[in-house]
Amino acid sequence: MTTPSEDLSNGTPLTFNQLTKIYYDRYKPLYSQVQTFNEMPVELIFEVAAAWDHVTRHWMYGESEASCVDKASRHVKRAIFDAFKLILKARVDEYDELRAVDTSLINNGEFDRELIALMAEIRRDAIDARMAEGNTSAPESWSDAFNLWDKVHANCEKFNQEFYLNDKVEWARKKTQEFTSRRRWEGFGIGVAASAVVTLVWWMIVG
Repeated sequence: MTTPSEDLSNGTPLTFNQLTKIYYDRYKPLYSQVQTFNEMPVELIFEVAAAWDHVTRHWMYGESEASCVDKASRHVKRAIFDAFKLILKARVDEYDELRAVDTSLINNGEFDRELIALMAEIRRDAIDARMAEGNTSAPESWSDAFNLWDKVHANCEKFNQEFYLNDKVEWARKKTQEFTSRRRWEGFGIGVAASAVVTLVWWMIVG
């Protein structure tokens, strides 16, 4: 059981117990989610391997717990932030895919308005999160970056569940395909008709 002293939420870990808790509570769920994309998250694996190397130095070379945790936590933090970014990229790809569908047909355009507003918020907060994670001068920058990325991640999952996987999207996709197919045949028909007219005029001229 985690004691109050070990429950640091999004704060900087100071002990091996706190570092382990961040690894299992924050990193592992994100890593598991990234794995579902059928991609090997090499950058995450490298960061965790580097963190483990720093942890072992406490026993192998007698380095202090505080020093080892400080160095290891930096790698774990980068691994977590990288996982957030990979999830963000996957959701942006889904958004781009969704924009190829005429979703304005859903709920009289309300679906589109909410979708665009949500993605604008995600992009804005992601920029703030990346700025915060790069700020190493302030002690609170660690928790600030985590809090911002948590919000981005929550909105990414909201987008995935409420918009990308929305039941009405498949209906709109079929309507879009029907419209595109109809326009293609209309274009073909117009082309044939135009060609026939040109041919007729030509024969009238030369005949």
